[in-house]
Amino acid sequence: MNARFSLRPIQLYMTRLLQHCVSPPINLLVVESITKSTSRTERSPVTVSVRSFHVPRTPPGAFSSIETSHNDSKHALATFRYIGDQLIVTKNGQLSSSPGSKAPDMWRNACNFVYDDRTWKALLHFIKRIWFYRLWCWQEIKLSSSRSLLRCGHGQITWPVLRRAILCLHNKEKLPSLMFRERCRHDVYLTADAVGHSMSTLLDLSRSKGCANPRNKIPGLLGLTAPSFNARLRTNYASPVEDVYKDAFLAHLAITRRLELLKHCVLSRRSIGGPSWVPDWSKTDFAALILSEQLSTGLLSANFKYVPPNILEITGLRQRLSRK
Repeated sequence: MNARFSLRPIQLYMTRLLQHCVSPPINLLVVESITKSTSRTERSPVTVSVRSFHVPRTPPGAFSSIETSHNDSKHALATFRYIGDQLIVTKNGQLSSSPGSKAPDMWRNACNFVYDDRTWKALLHFIKRIWFYRLWCWQEIKLSSSRSLLRCGHGQITWPVLRRAILCLHNKEKLPSLMFRERCRHDVYLTADAVGHSMSTLLDLSRSKGCANPRNKIPGLLGLTAPSFNARLRTNYASPVEDVYKDAFLAHLAITRRLELLKHCVLSRRSIGGPSWVPDWSKTDFAALILSEQLSTGLLSANFKYVPPNILEITGLRQRLSRK
């Protein structure tokens, strides 16, 4: 960002705006974008796009996610809450019956749900909302506490209960459709434990997350990645998107000595500039496969040399398959 462009006037304007908002309830103002005119005058106009919400008070330490209510969302939340309350889940994702469960066999994969069409449609409509596919929502969910809440209209549910319910649905042998199972799979990964996940795994998961500015695909992950990776990156929104992705690729390569991110270089779908070895993470693939563990060997380090600005020299071993 240009050093002459100060956010201070905008901050003062927002402060005065919030002071005139009605309270209670607490008011939340979300700044979606800040656009500065390209004219070279001293007082170039700045456009600020905002959305305002009325946020009810939540218990101390809880995180409130905000969603608008649609048809049958209340019914969907009640169904998720009932399922989740009957279950407990281990750190590795294994379900079991909770103490005092009203349905002690619900955790079994063969114990299928018998719901009417209205209930299945309400559940599907809820889990396929685009809100679950936004990168910033994923980060907020991952970094929130175990008491975090999802609010939908006047209804709410804790993330642990919702995750147990969706995980249970995902594991069932019979579901209304394959799309329903895929949506469940995606939403379960939203709250999966990020501890120990490599940058490659996080980038795999992030391919199904969208953001308005494709540059945010990398800065939006920095709260989830290792400090060693974060220390190598400097967020610069003035840089071309291909440079942001190139810096992330080289940081991962320097730390891991692995070339596994080349699997994201699909030239037929490329929409950014830069060298062909830089992955294009700008597209959103709602059904992205998890490819992080599909490696030929874990014993060898890559032999490479980066020649600025756009050359990556790699030494490989040519193998020949002979048939006797």
